[in-house]
Amino acid sequence: MSRRMLWLTWSVMGCGVLKDRPLVPADGNGADTAADCVPTAWFADADGDQWGDTETRAMACVAPGSGWVTAAGDCDDADPASHPGTVEVCDGADNDCDGSTDADDAVDARVWYVDSDGDGFGSATEGGRSCDGVAGGAWTATDCDDTEAGAYPGSAEVCDGIDNDCNGLIDLDDPGLDPTTTTAWFIDDDGDGFGDPEVSETACSVPSGFVADGTDCDDTTTAVNPGNPEVCGDGLDNDCDGTSNGCAFEGHFDVADASVDLEPPEPNSSYGSSIWAGSDLNGDGHVDIIVGAEGATPAGGGFTFEGAAFVEFGPFSGGSAAAPAARFDGFDEDSFVGAAVMGVGDLDGDGHEDLAVSAETIDETGTDAGLVFLVQGPVTAGQRLSLEGAPAWTGSSAYEY
Repeated sequence: MSRRMLWLTWSVMGCGVLKDRPLVPADGNGADTAADCVPTAWFADADGDQWGDTETRAMACVAPGSGWVTAAGDCDDADPASHPGTVEVCDGADNDCDGSTDADDAVDARVWYVDSDGDGFGSATEGGRSCDGVAGGAWTATDCDDTEAGAYPGSAEVCDGIDNDCNGLIDLDDPGLDPTTTTAWFIDDDGDGFGDPEVSETACSVPSGFVADGTDCDDTTTAVNPGNPEVCGDGLDNDCDGTSNGCAFEGHFDVADASVDLEPPEPNSSYGSSIWAGSDLNGDGHVDIIVGAEGATPAGGGFTFEGAAFVEFGPFSGGSAAAPAARFDGFDEDSFVGAAVMGVGDLDGDGHEDLAVSAETIDETGTDAGLVFLVQGPVTAGQRLSLEGAPAWTGSSAYEY
């Protein structure tokens, strides 16, 4: 083996690839020696940005070929825009190879603002810079109240006591208020919790003296509203059902359950053969009751059936009522006064209510045509009168009762 072949073999083993480098003796005298090769680390540069891939290395005295450089550290050798020394921009890549992608030091990173209420609009407080935004941050600093998620520019103004649309106006002061969020309130002059439907005001919150319920049919008295029970005979529509009656009973009742007992003043009088309630016969503001007793015997001592009518003064409470306050007696046997009784209003125009009492078989004309007596009010306590001579209407034919 010649001396030249030994040197070439050693050079290849000691210096790596040398096939593209001319053999030039290092000592200048043409001698082939190992000192002629100084190996260098070369790195593959696939993207041509003059920075090589640290993981792809070759040791050689000269570049192993095109696409090899001596500068290492390219973090993405497929992207010529990514290498050490370049500026970071917001593009989804680690441009400067510092290990961070789209970091807040990117030249085109935007300022973000603290968004405490999460409505997408920030306060005036800067939170930093970012390419993509951060949780709890917003790009704008236009929120007028960063504690209310319902307050931000462009929000609908509603009745809630805050400036929803950030125009400086709140609720009814804002002409852009959504009218569907307002409430109709009704004046409640009598303070019973039910308002007058004829007097209302639209507002976001209840005005003084107003209520939400507008169903009172008489706002001048607490005795009338839809929540009241109907009171018999007071002339008021207590429960606002459109009528002042409401006193009729329906169904089956046991007399033992009655609230008040009207006791007969004498036995065998057929007390209650007729009854009328609804008139104030003594003018005290309470409803009185007229009771017919067609079997009463005013003179006593037998079953003569002259009959009578009694007046019980109201008001009534539980238990037995007092004895009748007034009595109007029949005067003819078998006349059955009290077969029917009725309050007839103020027929004589004296300001007092009157009552009518029938005597269905009275025989003044000898024909049993019957009579209806008029008792002129007022009725007074302890009053007892015979109906003989009282104003009366006479039946026109026999047995007309």
